[in-house]
Amino acid sequence: MNQPKGYFDREATIRSHDQMIDTLKARTQQAVAQNPNSLHWLDPVKNRDGSGHQNAAGTDYQIRKTLSNGQWIYWAWAGKKLLGYSGDVELARSHCEAHIRGGHP
Repeated sequence: MNQPKGYFDREATIRSHDQMIDTLKARTQQAVAQNPNSLHWLDPVKNRDGSGHQNAAGTDYQIRKTLSNGQWIYWAWAGKKLLGYSGDVELARSHCEAHIRGGHP
């Protein structure tokens, strides 16, 4: 008797960290394209040490770039509330985009 395949029997389509990042970027770009009310990001402000920040026009959303343990980290903020962080700026921006749409706590 054949049993139906379960969740753990399926084969993963994403096999590397780079594939995961590319998939998340594509999903973020698709969501932004579908929503005309997405954030408009101003030009980044860079400091001499390589850190910096980037604000979303007309809002209190901000991405901050800092060096942590030899790796650049992008922190997503809404005012004084930390929304999330990532090693990729696009993923950090997606935290802000999700928050403004109500899909983020």
